Amino acid sequence: MKRFIYIFFATLLTMMWLGINVYADEYDGLDFDYGSVLVQLKPQITDAVSMCSDPFEELNISDAKCIFGDDTSSISLFSDKTEPIIYVLDLENPSRENVIDTIEKLKAMPNIEYAEPNYNVYEFSEPNDTYYQNGKQAVLDLIGAKKLWDFDIDCSDVAVGVMDSGIQTNHEDLIDNIWVNTGEIVGDGIDNDGNGYIDDIYGWNCGDSNGDVSYVDEHGVR
Repeated sequence: MKRFIYIFFATLLTMMWLGINVYADEYDGLDFDYGSVLVQLKPQITDAVSMCSDPFEELNISDAKCIFGDDTSSISLFSDKTEPIIYVLDLENPSRENVIDTIEKLKAMPNIEYAEPNYNVYEFSEPNDTYYQNGKQAVLDLIGAKKLWDFDIDCSDVAVGVMDSGIQTNHEDLIDNIWVNTGEIVGDGIDNDGNGYIDDIYGWNCGDSNGDVSYVDEHGVR
């Protein structure tokens, strides 16, 4: 009997250890906040789930902040919802292990769409572009383009089509990178490549039906 008990507890401890390590491997190498988790409720829940009298206390959650969806004053993870809602849940005892444990408990709840770590986000380096630094390209901040300056990506085989009122083909950032139709001979007035457009060296001016794509009225890609 004692031998059976020893084997039972040894097996149980092994299973618990393996379970913990499965979770640890899933989150290994990820950079996230140890004091919070993200959770989204499933939309159009028909059955309210009664887990316990105080689910936040059971999960060691100190606070819940709605970051997307219906920002109600009364927050319950176990109420019927008609639209997806995303919360940041703050943990009472911040630690990597508590984050993982809380996520696994949340995933097991039938009315949870997903639960995941609250990943850390960092600002990338400042662009060294002259026009950005002098304030003439402030729009880069609005579209999040600053993040791309830390990446070195070979896009030499990618052609980007631009729809605008024109383009400054001799701009220092464009002159060595702009697409050129090598099937055309500049200025000979002949549709050399037979595509129906004469002298479409850098593209086509649809407004004036010619190959002059230079910008007008101080607007365009430049």
